Amino acid sequence: HSAPASVPPSGPPTAAFAAMGVSAATREGAQVTAFANTPVPSLLQSGSAATGVTVNLAIQCSDLMDKDRGRSKSDPCVRVLMKASVSDGWHLVGETETLRDNLNPEFLTRVPVQFHFEQPQLLLFEVVDVDPKGAPGTSGDCLGRLHSTMGDLMGSPGNKVESKLEDAKKGRITVFAEPSEKDGDSMVELCWGATKLKSMDGPFGKSDGYLKIYALDPSARFVAETNVVNDTSSPTWRPLLVSMNRLCGGNENKPILVKCFDHDTSGNDDLIGSFECSLAQLMRPTGFETELIPPKKSHKSVGSVRVVRTPRIRRKPSFSQLLYEGLEISLMVAIDWTASNGAPSDSKSLHYFSPDARQQNAYETALTAVGSILLPYDRDHMIPAFGFGGRPPGASDVSHCFPLSGVPQQESVYGVQGLLAVYKAALGAVALSGPTMFSSVVQKAMDLERHSAKGPNKKYTVLLILTDGEIHDMTATQRLLARASESSPLSVIIVGVGSANFTSMEVLDGDGARKSMHTARDVVQFVPFSKFSGPEAGPRLAAATLAEVPTQVSDYFFMTSK
Repeated sequence: HSAPASVPPSGPPTAAFAAMGVSAATREGAQVTAFANTPVPSLLQSGSAATGVTVNLAIQCSDLMDKDRGRSKSDPCVRVLMKASVSDGWHLVGETETLRDNLNPEFLTRVPVQFHFEQPQLLLFEVVDVDPKGAPGTSGDCLGRLHSTMGDLMGSPGNKVESKLEDAKKGRITVFAEPSEKDGDSMVELCWGATKLKSMDGPFGKSDGYLKIYALDPSARFVAETNVVNDTSSPTWRPLLVSMNRLCGGNENKPILVKCFDHDTSGNDDLIGSFECSLAQLMRPTGFETELIPPKKSHKSVGSVRVVRTPRIRRKPSFSQLLYEGLEISLMVAIDWTASNGAPSDSKSLHYFSPDARQQNAYETALTAVGSILLPYDRDHMIPAFGFGGRPPGASDVSHCFPLSGVPQQESVYGVQGLLAVYKAALGAVALSGPTMFSSVVQKAMDLERHSAKGPNKKYTVLLILTDGEIHDMTATQRLLARASESSPLSVIIVGVGSANFTSMEVLDGDGARKSMHTARDVVQFVPFSKFSGPEAGPRLAAATLAEVPTQVSDYFFMTSK
């Protein structure tokens, strides 16, 4: 069987990467409407000159309630809602990552919002205990709320609001407003090492150390953290890239706080010690090394931290600048062919092809939406298209990376319409099987990227994986993603289709997993398709999945530049 591999494109619409979307949901006492992460509708008449300023919200909580009742600890996430006036409805503008087993979370993910000085802009922060086994889109237990306004936040000393959580027996929340990172921001590269770190697991163990860096405003605001280096008292951590704006507002003499922790897989990380310094001190030609100050007064040393290499300040290339320089972005697609999707002839199947051409299944919607955004940035419009977890025509064994065309020498198709055509043809030819494995398609993307890297222009690949369930080769996939984060111009977007438990996908998502996966940069974005519904599901899905790509692209070319 050979599926059609070339169908003239209908001309993909252009769209902005920066758009970002969320699904409709209902909260206690508030209707949350599907809304793009663009400014909340202005109270001013159209034509107003007011444009607003992008502000990043940094959030941390302490002493949260534990609703898991001893089985484990709460898995908190904070959702940020906004409305422009009292009479408007609440709109979800963003959320933090979920931190497992943590009652004192310091969230790394920032929530960008548009600040309009001339508007009230009411804010609602909901702290939620996410149930990893719950159905996609479910809210989880509420751990408390905070009502505030952008005026309260921006007008307070240090641009900070701190309060006891409402509707909760205990718990506090602190919200900081940070200036957003602008195109071409200066970045500082921090290279740390440590000596004779104390093990918090007893005299016979060695520490699993990592550092957390805070800006002092004067309150401590969490900014970044290193990777974990396991089982050693003298670790050297990967270089850490931090925005100068976020770290010290561009002031090299502003104090910063560094804390050293011993990582514990249970989530109970132990503080080994801390110290304060400034970027100017770290950049001294004579070097920098200091003793850690233990949390409890002690005359015994708990270890020292040093600068391995003098910090370098460099300007990060903006995404738009890279496009001006001729950057090409290619799309590669991998589709789940495991039996859990259901037979394509069954109307309940995730692969069901409706006789009504206007009705697309979730796979078609994702292929169309993401492909239409990325295709204008690809010069030849050729899309490598693969399946995994199925048995191709003529094969006796399951393959975890096979060309949808059925022809090994013909891995690519032309345009979005060609992609949809080859997918439809494969539905009648490929036998569903299993299990779900990602490592082969990730390796294939890395191989194709190396082959296409030849030439004068910069090139970057986005691998779109569409899947309906948990993966069975987590360790191998994590190892490949860690390699890709260091040396491959690659981003991996995973769209979860159906109602399966996608806990493992959350583990892969770089927003909350970089520390455990040892990745040098964020390369993974996971989005459950169930968050999007209605006629605008496709565009909102594309916006949410692609929102982090510009930053990931800039990070890669900055990290690999000399």
